[in-house]
Amino acid sequence: MSRDILSGLPDATRGEIISFMTFFKGERARTLEALDGDFEDCLEDRIRGVDPPFSLEDVTSAVDHLQVVVKDGVERDLKKIVNMNVLLLKNLLATAQQRGVRLRVDTSVIEDEALLRQVDALKLTGGSFSPAEPKGPSASFDDLTSKEEQKALERTNDRLVQDNTTLQKDLRRLQAQSEQAARDQADLADEVRRLRKELRASSRSQAEAKDDEVERLSSRLRDAEDGLEAKLTSSRQFSDLKRQLQKKNELVSDLRARLRRAGLDDDALTADDRVRR
Repeated sequence: MSRDILSGLPDATRGEIISFMTFFKGERARTLEALDGDFEDCLEDRIRGVDPPFSLEDVTSAVDHLQVVVKDGVERDLKKIVNMNVLLLKNLLATAQQRGVRLRVDTSVIEDEALLRQVDALKLTGGSFSPAEPKGPSASFDDLTSKEEQKALERTNDRLVQDNTTLQKDLRRLQAQSEQAARDQADLADEVRRLRKELRASSRSQAEAKDDEVERLSSRLRDAEDGLEAKLTSSRQFSDLKRQLQKKNELVSDLRARLRRAGLDDDALTADDRVRR
């Protein structure tokens, strides 16, 4: 079988194109009928209603009238066809945009004489086209788009859950370091208070030794306090992590809502995916 300009297209797509061509074939036939009617009216009004011989004025008047009638009719029909195509194109682009597909109109294609001749060579058999029955289940464009969107949402959700897990680990590590530093500071403070009590109760001879130890422990306490203050000063990382975690939690919640709207069952979200705030 010889190949035509529609070769390689799915049967459903070929059917849509053939239906489009059949519709405008009917429009062309109606336009030609209207043109024949215009000629017939002109003959009746300008030629058959005048007894021969015809003068130059009669012929000129008839031709001028015919030109006006034909021009008006052709202009009207061309406008109608253009408007029809604009509406079809508008609906096609709007539907594609709703599906997340961006189409571009290339007018150079419809100016290609070779392609136009191939279209003209298409044979419309009675204006009908019967596409072959599909051999298996098919999915609509809506279904395919929804599945792709759902997969993208699932991938984003998995990535956010993984990021949340990492942030939680960092947060727990910083919390543990902060708690340990606080415990160390409390222990040192208790030890200093104990030694000071012993110092007051000890004899003068023991005071000097105890004083040295107190000074040493006080120095350690100051160092610990400085270290804790440095950690607290660097807690900006801690705060940043908490803010990042909060943002990730909000994104996960939003994704869950979008996944539910996309048709994803809540059971598909495992317990590991649930993030504690």
